[in-house]
Amino acid sequence: MNSETKSVAYAFVANGVQIYLGDDDNKFVTSKLVCNNCGGPWYMNLTECFLCGSINKFLFRCQDCEEFVSITNSSRVCGNCGSKKLYLTCPNNDCISNKNKELSGEINKLGGVFNKLSGFLIAQQYCLNCGSQEHIYKNYIIRVITTTSDVLSTNEILLNSSEWEIDSYVILRLKRKDKIRYSVFKAADFNGKRIELEEIYDNFSKVVEFLYPILVQNGSNSSQ
Repeated sequence: MNSETKSVAYAFVANGVQIYLGDDDNKFVTSKLVCNNCGGPWYMNLTECFLCGSINKFLFRCQDCEEFVSITNSSRVCGNCGSKKLYLTCPNNDCISNKNKELSGEINKLGGVFNKLSGFLIAQQYCLNCGSQEHIYKNYIIRVITTTSDVLSTNEILLNSSEWEIDSYVILRLKRKDKIRYSVFKAADFNGKRIELEEIYDNFSKVVEFLYPILVQNGSNSSQ
C-alpha cells in the first residue's frame, strides 16, 4: 500500500472506522457498526445496566456520601468524604439495584452493577440517537486517487471500473501546494464519464460523514 492510500486508511481509523487490508494494495475495506435505523454509531465498549437499561457512566459512586468519583482515581478514595467504599453502581437512583438495599449490598460485594465480574451489565441494546435495537456493520471498498485537477476522466485514473464491486467508493485526494482536500464518488460514476469535483471537503471527517451519515431525529438526512 502506497503512503497516500495508507494515510487515508488511517484517517478512517482516527475517525472511529475500522479498516481491513487485503491482497490488493490499491484498495481496502472500511467497516463501522451503526444503527440500522438512523446510522448512529453503535459502541462495542458501551454497557447498560441489566436491571434498568441505564448507560454506564464509567464512574465510581461512594456508598457513604453518594458522590460520583472518576474511575481514573487510582487511590480509590472519595475526595468528598474520604471513604474507600467506591462501587461501579447504576447511575439511575430509581433502579432496583439502588432502591433495594439488600440487593444493593449483594451487588456491591461484586464491585457494583458495572463491575465486569458482577453479571449485571450487558452490551449496548438501544441506539443512543433513535432508540432502535437493530444494528449492522456498514462496509465499503475504498480506492484512493491523488490528483491536482478538478476534472478527471476514467482513462486518467488507470483503473478498470468493471472490477469494482457495488459498494466501492473512490476517495480523491486533491493536492494543491501544501493543502490536501477530499472528494468522494461511487466507483460506478467513473464508468465512461468525466467527473467534475463539485463537493470538496477540507476536513476528512466530512468524508466519514458522507459514507456514514446519521439520520437526525426529526427525520431529515444530513448527507447522501
